[in-house]
Amino acid sequence: MKRFIILSLSILVLGSGCSSLLSRNDGKNKTHRYVLEYDPPVDTTASKSPPWQANVWVRDFSITEPYRQNEIVYRASKYQMEMYDFELWALKPKIMISDMVFKHLRDAQIFQQVSRSIEVENVDYVLRGEITALEEVDQDSTWFAHLAMSMYFVNNHTQKVVWTRSWDVQEKLPKNEPESVVRSLSHLLEIVVTEAVSDLDSLMAAIQSQSKGQSTRTKQAPKEKPLTPPINLPPPENLR
Repeated sequence: MKRFIILSLSILVLGSGCSSLLSRNDGKNKTHRYVLEYDPPVDTTASKSPPWQANVWVRDFSITEPYRQNEIVYRASKYQMEMYDFELWALKPKIMISDMVFKHLRDAQIFQQVSRSIEVENVDYVLRGEITALEEVDQDSTWFAHLAMSMYFVNNHTQKVVWTRSWDVQEKLPKNEPESVVRSLSHLLEIVVTEAVSDLDSLMAAIQSQSKGQSTRTKQAPKEKPLTPPINLPPPENLR
């Protein structure tokens, strides 16, 4: 009887050790969490001229339903959308992208103040956005990163959209693996935001030229005369 108990305990301990070792070495079921990240380039224009005297609030961007969750989305075809079980975003995608846009615009130093806080005072402009694709796309043996989004720059005094632009870009992955997807999506986001910053700098110069007949960065930001026709946006409470 004693021999049976000892043998049973030995098998139990051995089995537990094997199970622990197996689970520790099995990387297939290990959860990985990722973030979009890049270092915003130094803006040479900002270093040569003082910033526009305007306060900008970067709101949380909205995002379409499939991309709200933390699971990274991938497509095997136009009609098939799946989500990874163990490859996850560390933050909600809309918060992650909104934060990156804010950091890039702040570091570009083209505006007097850029804020993410809803309590910021004397806001001249609001930057909104919508994310419509943030995913991996698989085409046979080739993988791509796919990013689609739009931005809207709103004059907070007139509630008119003075600038808007949309992007739908993709990049071929050097390796067919989730981390390469995240790296390429980060690169695509950097391209998009760099173009947006350049557009906004040119926009302010054009608005100043229209309203004052000259382009001077030290002038106060105009509160009227939007550069482009207004676009009807959903009320703020409807933006996700």
